[in-house]
Amino acid sequence: MIGQSVGVYSTGQPGGDSGKLFDISQIDIQKLRQEFEHSPRQNLAVQTLKVRVEKCLEIMLRRNPRRVDFSERFQKIVDEYNQETDRATIEKTFEALLNLVEALSDEEQRSVREGLDEESLAIFDLLCEKKNELNPRTRNRVKKIAQELIEKIKAEIGKVDNWRAKDTTKAQIRSLIFNYLYDEQTGLPVDVYSPKDVNTLAEELFKHVYVQYPDAVENVYNQ
Repeated sequence: MIGQSVGVYSTGQPGGDSGKLFDISQIDIQKLRQEFEHSPRQNLAVQTLKVRVEKCLEIMLRRNPRRVDFSERFQKIVDEYNQETDRATIEKTFEALLNLVEALSDEEQRSVREGLDEESLAIFDLLCEKKNELNPRTRNRVKKIAQELIEKIKAEIGKVDNWRAKDTTKAQIRSLIFNYLYDEQTGLPVDVYSPKDVNTLAEELFKHVYVQYPDAVENVYNQ
């Protein structure tokens, strides 16, 4: 949902918890580094930051499964930390987590840079996932498709209750997605996307919608 921040809890000091939720991009990385250096409980600071990052990742991945690289990066940090917990490893882990926070903050702002909301960005990423280095004209067309198609899908879902329980409604959504992506006027550029690409993406997009939009009024972007 536009304007809703993915966040972690404010930490007055490493390991602290004020209970205040705020935009992850507002974390003062340098301040946390300085406080960590003087903290007598650095291991606790690592554990606390790890939990915060994990919560943030959970929300971001729920909204856009194409962010799995961040989850894999986080898991690698955790695995290396679990193998050894001496002072050097604790310091290395804390720094790695802070670097990941910076990367997540940048990802959180990507929708703004792309001129898309989180919902449209997830669709855009899905449609572009296997297409590297699209030219600006094609990228803009795919952005427009992502924005317009998700609104049409939500409007169609909004016409019935519990749409996923009805085979006819599911078939309608499938057809809507396929026809929109395949249409010469509204669909994906034929010079970049083959019919096979469109078929595959239509099915992947249906699966995405099935998971993300359980009914007309509830979706993962307003949770």
